[in-house]
Amino acid sequence: MSTIGILLFDGAEELDFVGPWEVLTASSALLERDGAPPDRVVLVAERLDPVRCRKGMRVLPDVSFADHPPLDVVVVPGGEGTLLAAENPVLLRWLAEVSATAHWVASVCTGSRSATSSTSRRRPTQRTCKTVARCRAAR
Repeated sequence: MSTIGILLFDGAEELDFVGPWEVLTASSALLERDGAPPDRVVLVAERLDPVRCRKGMRVLPDVSFADHPPLDVVVVPGGEGTLLAAENPVLLRWLAEVSATAHWVASVCTGSRSATSSTSRRRPTQRTCKTVARCRAAR
């Protein structure tokens, strides 16, 4: 069983976290159906207050930076909010801390801004840079 945390922040692109949430929770349901321990997927934000996403959707996080379970996987969504998220010292410090113990840190599109800003030991790959460039061009 893995615990997967999907990061939320104001301005996050809805599809960038709802899509992974849908796939990961469906996979967990299949594991459970087959008698295996299911994965746990939680939405994590700085606070438990509603998060307003890029197109206006409001989402309630399951846990906050202060009370989340140990995370095996962290998913960082993209969106216009990454410009502010990449400058948020609380978010970056939290992301650096969980990145040190998580097995995987994955980002969607411009989420790589926050993921790679959080710690100097992780650098964006060439593939990540090309993905970010494509996402910027598409907006």
